[in-house]
Amino acid sequence: MNKAFPAVVRPHPTIDRYRDALERNGFAHEIGKNIQCVISATAMDWVGLARDAGRSAPIDQNRGGCEAGRHRYYSVGVYVKRAAAGTRFLAFPPFVDSCGERFTTFIQPPGMNRDYDAERRFEPLPENLLRHHGLQEVVDLCFQVTPSSLFPDEARDWLRAGLHLISLQAKGARPGIISPNRAHVDGELSTTVVMLERVNVIGGVSLVVERAFADMHPNEIPFDARRARITLEETLDILTVDDRRVAHYVFPIFACNNTKGHRTVLLVDFTPLVPETSDQLLKRE
Repeated sequence: MNKAFPAVVRPHPTIDRYRDALERNGFAHEIGKNIQCVISATAMDWVGLARDAGRSAPIDQNRGGCEAGRHRYYSVGVYVKRAAAGTRFLAFPPFVDSCGERFTTFIQPPGMNRDYDAERRFEPLPENLLRHHGLQEVVDLCFQVTPSSLFPDEARDWLRAGLHLISLQAKGARPGIISPNRAHVDGELSTTVVMLERVNVIGGVSLVVERAFADMHPNEIPFDARRARITLEETLDILTVDDRRVAHYVFPIFACNNTKGHRTVLLVDFTPLVPETSDQLLKRE
């Protein structure tokens, strides 16, 4: 592991254009070869390790995960904008159950995903990924492409950051299917999807639609409500969605020639952490 702290993601026209598009449209997309111009070799080293981890990611033990070919790690932490480069993201330690199994709790607002209750459990990202300095740069990148208007001024310095490493795996005639299998919003203000690896699959197109059509299957969504169809294909292709303005969906993947294949992505989401003083609490009562 490279022990030198990476430089902060350097200013680059690609980031400015991306952020402006997200502000304007509620979503933005960029191809990986342009993102590679923005990040360092340390971050690319982390991407390689994350790809390896995705190939052996644990099956999603929540209802329907095995049948849908979903494999996932999930970790959560805090992102502090004013901290020194290389130290801004701090992962929270996982919980340990009575059997000694480590897990992270993923909580969404009630009703956000009707396939599940508000709370699910996942295995945390491997330690070699969480401690690698390249992860800091990847999370920095996902923060920098996010418009400041997404967060209140007082909340932008301290954010809750969630990291999902998701590998959809297809085998034979069985597709890999996301959850929920409908257009949806996630409950966070901003989610960036970073393509890590796509091997021997077809499908997996990302659909961005007007937010009013959240919780609907694409077959139910009129064509004039569909804002974009984007296929993340190459390493570091990215897509960011503003949960306030659009919903999104990923079509199932299928293995080529009924063999085996997978699609592995990193999802990075941000949610404000806004502390309240006793005076503020009293005003709300």
